[in-house]
Amino acid sequence: ADFMNLIGRFGVAASLTPQNIKAGESATLTIDVSGSGNIRDGILPDLQWSGLKSYPDKPAVDIQKSGYGISGKKTFKVALVPSQSGTYKLPALTLTYFDPQTGEYVPLEIPEMALMATASEDEKVNSVILDQKGEKTQSQVTVKNILSLLILNLISLLLACVDKAWRNIQRDKFCGNA
Repeated sequence: ADFMNLIGRFGVAASLTPQNIKAGESATLTIDVSGSGNIRDGILPDLQWSGLKSYPDKPAVDIQKSGYGISGKKTFKVALVPSQSGTYKLPALTLTYFDPQTGEYVPLEIPEMALMATASEDEKVNSVILDQKGEKTQSQVTVKNILSLLILNLISLLLACVDKAWRNIQRDKFCGNA
């Protein structure tokens, strides 16, 4: 459990929106910590997950002072960007604060969440090709493969043009036309 640097009495709520995105787009993990005590001093652990880039925002703090002390809410937002398509599990997270009334550390549980990332347009394109029987089949071809094939075809065409021009020059020299 990660100590949040909080002393008092607190609760936590968390959400992930949207939960379905394309690879390379961002979803936002929002963690709201609210209660009474030193809410301004609250911190989160470094949140890193394999395959996800995380970009934390500056937390927003809403404080109320009363005769009973300080209370309020601190909102942490982290942008999560998947590098490729797939299902990303954000494991359950336990955050801890100290309750001075009981003299105990109290865990706050954030349940496991899942982020679904579908392929981005840059990751792959759908193309219809003919199989050996002449029937149309659906396949997914990466953009890199398409570009590689296009470049190879252009190089082949260029070489064929150079070869044709060279043969014409040689023929003209042989026949005395040059």
